[in-house]
Amino acid sequence: MPIAATRISTVAVPSASYALVDLATVKDELSIPSSDTTKDATLTRMIAYVSAIISNYCNPPFAPFSVESLVDVFNFTADPFSAGTFAGDSRIALERYPVLQIASAVQTLPTGTTQSLVAGTDYLLNNAVGELTRLDAYGRSTKWETWPLTIAYTAGYGTLTTGEAHTVPSGSGYTVTATNAATFAFDTGVTYANGTALTPVTGTPAHGQYAVNGATGTYTFAAADANAAIVLSYTWNSMPADLVSHTLELLTMRWKARGRDPMLMQQETPGVGINRYWVGQMPGQQSEVPPHIAASLDNYRRPRIA
Repeated sequence: MPIAATRISTVAVPSASYALVDLATVKDELSIPSSDTTKDATLTRMIAYVSAIISNYCNPPFAPFSVESLVDVFNFTADPFSAGTFAGDSRIALERYPVLQIASAVQTLPTGTTQSLVAGTDYLLNNAVGELTRLDAYGRSTKWETWPLTIAYTAGYGTLTTGEAHTVPSGSGYTVTATNAATFAFDTGVTYANGTALTPVTGTPAHGQYAVNGATGTYTFAAADANAAIVLSYTWNSMPADLVSHTLELLTMRWKARGRDPMLMQQETPGVGINRYWVGQMPGQQSEVPPHIAASLDNYRRPRIA
């Protein structure tokens, strides 16, 4: 019997960027010198457009390719053949995948108390597809209880970085840039080298505080923390090679078509040659994505268990 459950998913911490490729990679692909910044605004806009087109084609929730922190709440319907205690399946699926980390998995018992579940002991996680399998006391697959379940986790294509050591400079705004700033997703904390945590703020930081600009991956500290040894923890996006390749291909098409009449079918220059452009969708094309790219992106539209 398939599991009967409702799942409510909330983004707790969004990614600073949903771009499938960074600006430096696009400029290299189009042979634009890194020192030429005159086209950056246009390219940044095109990256956003093409990334949205690909994400919408794949049609997963919450623009899933970028790393985000989420909370999924499950409410189960009892399996009538299990005396009302268990749901009808041993597996449940999180809203987002791949899963980088599960921060907590907590059941609310009928008494109103909570019970934390331990990965590897109480459940197994299939990171690639975001599926959790319930385990019994002997490590065997069993059905999930019908008690409400709340799971806090981080998912998306990227990496969790911890223990990145830096020293706050004695000037220049007292800023530190994360090593993976180009694809920065979100901050997960800063400590001094001795392990004491600093407090994040949105304004000007005082001693023991910091502010972070997610768009640039830049951390700002107080003058009182100049020369302090600090440790950054954060997440950053790292897209699969095929997604990057398809994004660059669509960006190149858009870049080459920039400024020309989209309805131009043929243009002849005597003694030089003829230019002829495709108008409308390609044969077999059902969306803004050409068929050969769509065939590859279909791998990201995997069926999920309920």
